[in-house]
Amino acid sequence: LVDSPHALDSNQLNLLQAFAENISSGFVNQALMNKLSQLAYLDTPTGIHNFNWLARELGQQSTYHINNSSLVLFRLLNYDTAEIMAGHDYATKMFKAFCLFINEQLPKHYLLAVWDRETVALVFTLDKKPGEDKLKAIRNTTMEMDELDIQLQFQVGTMDFKDTQSLSLAEVLVLANTALGKARSSGVDVYNFDYALIQRLANRMRILTALKKALTTRESFFLVLQPKVNLATGKPVGFEALLRWRVEDNTLCPPSEFIPIAEASGLSLEISEMVVAKTIEVIQRLQAEGYSLPVSFNLANSDVVSPIIFNEIHRCIDEQEIDASLLDIEVTETQAAEDYTVINPLLRSFIDKGVGVSIDDFGTGYSSLSQLADLAATTIKLDQKFVNDLTAENRDKALHIVQMIARLAERFAFKLIAEGVETEEQRQLLMENGYQHAQGYYFAKPMPMDELLDWLAKT
Repeated sequence: LVDSPHALDSNQLNLLQAFAENISSGFVNQALMNKLSQLAYLDTPTGIHNFNWLARELGQQSTYHINNSSLVLFRLLNYDTAEIMAGHDYATKMFKAFCLFINEQLPKHYLLAVWDRETVALVFTLDKKPGEDKLKAIRNTTMEMDELDIQLQFQVGTMDFKDTQSLSLAEVLVLANTALGKARSSGVDVYNFDYALIQRLANRMRILTALKKALTTRESFFLVLQPKVNLATGKPVGFEALLRWRVEDNTLCPPSEFIPIAEASGLSLEISEMVVAKTIEVIQRLQAEGYSLPVSFNLANSDVVSPIIFNEIHRCIDEQEIDASLLDIEVTETQAAEDYTVINPLLRSFIDKGVGVSIDDFGTGYSSLSQLADLAATTIKLDQKFVNDLTAENRDKALHIVQMIARLAERFAFKLIAEGVETEEQRQLLMENGYQHAQGYYFAKPMPMDELLDWLAKT
């Protein structure tokens, strides 16, 4: 309807039509934007704001405001069980009721969002943050669902943002989720993510990021070799290859730090492939220098059964890149015992090929006598704990274990190596009890190749 004292000509009508179409398109676009916003920032099953919305809202807070706030996560412990037993719809309904229950119990929050399908997140200012007693009381409170009172099991994690000022918001949110997962595995009902914990987790994240980058070139990784020697003469009988990683500040990141992170993040196979390749190079280099002695290397628990590792070792031998007798694979006793039925045949195939197999940390695992009788190994390595205890005040127990392992090795025709020898007294006691070979700082520390060659020339 156009209210005008003059009749509209065709040009004016066309302009009005174009204007009306633009307005119509604007409303359609606005509706689409609203729909996209709902999809982006609402959890569809519950109709509650989601993690993306929470991250956006926190990102818009001033530094002062965010540092005066605390994040509290509530995670259901029986969601998966409910979904399996009663179905997805029931589990979703239960979680929505749980979110409403938490909202009612703690109304003083200023942000509430679904964190994931089993976790709800609330943000409080520090002066309104619920105390541990209040949180524990809520855990013992029943909630209503379908006119029934039910009591859900859930875990609580709290974190003050002021403890995370050195981190980005994205890192903080990832760490909070990781910390709650760790708390869950430890069985703690209400867990406070303190500064020390956050910094440890942040350091692991930094190591993981650097590890991914380093593995693209592998240039910062190298092997050091620790000699295995004849106890009587000190002459080398072999070497153990140990992986080292030089990080960007030119320091070494200990394997005890980056190997567990690699295993947890799925990068251990990449590392094991690299270790195999570098060990082959080491053996070839030693042979070129006139030393044909076996070199052992360690494999991560999950990588022993990897077809990639299995096939690569067989390929190197079949294509005569190295002699099989110069290669030795080390696995831990615990690993061999836990995955015995799977690992033992694979290790047996290596032995049949001529490759050595060493059982590391022997005496600390849980091999049964039946497993020991058929253990696919050529060498067992006495754990350094027992070697250390040989020179402790109460050494009788360690001495009995050392003697027992020597008898087992003799009975089942295993070679025997003692680890961690550091004193002349330990060397003498081991020889007196039937040990011929050992490794440890008393003889030589792990060395890079060039340093090892110098050591060999003087030995």
